[in-house]
Amino acid sequence: MILVVAFQAYSHKGHRTAGAGEDRAHRGWARRTPGLQKSGRGLSARASLATGLPKSLMESSPGEVLVVDCGGSNIAVAGELFSAEAKRRSLAGMLIEGACRDTETIARLRFPVYCRFVNPMAGRCITLDRDLMQVPVTIGGVEINPGDVIMGDDDGVVVLGNDLDKIQKTALAASEILRNESAVLTEVLDNNRCLLEFMDMMDSHKKVSPE
Repeated sequence: MILVVAFQAYSHKGHRTAGAGEDRAHRGWARRTPGLQKSGRGLSARASLATGLPKSLMESSPGEVLVVDCGGSNIAVAGELFSAEAKRRSLAGMLIEGACRDTETIARLRFPVYCRFVNPMAGRCITLDRDLMQVPVTIGGVEINPGDVIMGDDDGVVVLGNDLDKIQKTALAASEILRNESAVLTEVLDNNRCLLEFMDMMDSHKKVSPE
């Protein structure tokens, strides 16, 4: 829900989304650990065919989201051990333009992993070239730059960029949308009101979009 209202607050301003919203929707994406809401700054890396990403993980910092562009490969670059180490290092999550495996264990770890595919075939675990780290990557057609703020929940992922002033305005706009929709939901479920009675309030979403 938080992600949805954040997208509503940014969608008319040309900001970037992956896995959520209108023409930027990517229906093949799935979160492998449902029921969590997380945000963090992106640590980006590119992986070539059949490679793992141990170096990028070892150089990560708490609170970061490891963002991996696998260059079209569908071989798994992360599984239970990689995810367990990422959780131990207090990463906020992983966003993979490619595949992961061991999804049952990842779900039990309660560590947020988004990926396009699931594949039991693992890549070789080799050192990643340093010049492939902290570079712009493309995930679901959306460019993500190192340090971008990334937010995700069960509905997908939104990339908020790194302009803290715009992010704060988006958070305020999203909070107002959430309050409005929560009030409508209460009226519909608890007081048997028809949703059509609240169309003016729903239209007000555009009025609280950040400038």
